[in-house]
Amino acid sequence: MSFKKKILIPMIFASATLLLAILWLFIIVFKVIEQQDNLHGIINIRDNIQGLQTALIDVQTSQRVFLLTDNNLSLDGFNEGKEKAFHFEANILASVQNFPDLKLKFNSIDPIVTQTINMVEKSIQLQAKGDKTNSRPLLSAGSANIYDLRDKLMDIDEALSKKSQSIAFELKQNLYRALMGSVIVLIGISLILYFGYRRTLQLFEEAIETRRLAEELNHQATHDALTKLPNRRNFDQSLRRVLSLSKRNRNIFGLMYMDLDGFKAINDKHGHDVGDAVLCDVSKRLLNCLRESEILARIGGDEFALIVQDFDDINVLNFVANRIIKAIEPPIEIHGKKLQVGISIGIAHYPENGTSVEEIIAASDSAMYNSKRTGKNKASFVT
Repeated sequence: MSFKKKILIPMIFASATLLLAILWLFIIVFKVIEQQDNLHGIINIRDNIQGLQTALIDVQTSQRVFLLTDNNLSLDGFNEGKEKAFHFEANILASVQNFPDLKLKFNSIDPIVTQTINMVEKSIQLQAKGDKTNSRPLLSAGSANIYDLRDKLMDIDEALSKKSQSIAFELKQNLYRALMGSVIVLIGISLILYFGYRRTLQLFEEAIETRRLAEELNHQATHDALTKLPNRRNFDQSLRRVLSLSKRNRNIFGLMYMDLDGFKAINDKHGHDVGDAVLCDVSKRLLNCLRESEILARIGGDEFALIVQDFDDINVLNFVANRIIKAIEPPIEIHGKKLQVGISIGIAHYPENGTSVEEIIAASDSAMYNSKRTGKNKASFVT
């Protein structure tokens, strides 16, 4: 059997096993979620039944207190109990929609609750009018209804308790099945993967390592080790690419050569470590004030170059240069020392200052030295 078949056969088998296992676990998980929802729904119904029973007791108690004392303060308790009773009843009726076997039972209770509260309220109204003769029968009938309701609610609550226990038991079993099934599936797949993919994984690891080394070597070859900016080689490639696109699309672009002012004195006085830290800080400041389309590179010790694209007015180059000068202005604090550097910038643009890479570089370099000669820390166009 070929090496490829030795790899593909266990891979196909493992994939099919994994798909079946995922499907099976998905079904179990769906059942678990459904059972949890049902369990929470039953708990909610039982809580509302308890609340409804308490509210009915409050209604009955408030009615009796008022009939015995004619104290209007007891009506507050009646009104509060009435609102709670209707609230809990509405919650119960909404919750039992998911339980068809309970829906009919609660639907039969709904008119009794309304009738009972109306009877209690009617007896209170008659008592308030002084008609005690007619209020007493309503009191008795309302009390009988309340006791009957409490009995029915207790029966339903007991049935719900048994149902919740049954669901909890099924839920526990399904969780156990899911756990055991997952363990078995994971063990099986692990064995298949171990014996079937061992060589494949070795090849993958070798390929990944080879690619990583290639990317690392390429990055080292095209980027500055200190600042992580593109180096001169990378910059030259980018400049040639931008020049080619500009010729093809008849666009303009700008090139800035930049040299730090005062860097040599800092390097000589404080050492190369501090000088390197200054270069890194300057690189970050430059990057922070540039657009994504602008290409920044370190081309020498304290020299940087910048390609500026996507503009129509060459005054944009002056704006970018001034933004760079302002970004470099604040002192650089290293090891408690505040160090100051400036930056001289030479600006050239295609096609006016050159139509080849060499011409544009020479023009911007000449403009940069002109900035050095005429005061430093400034930007100069090609003259």
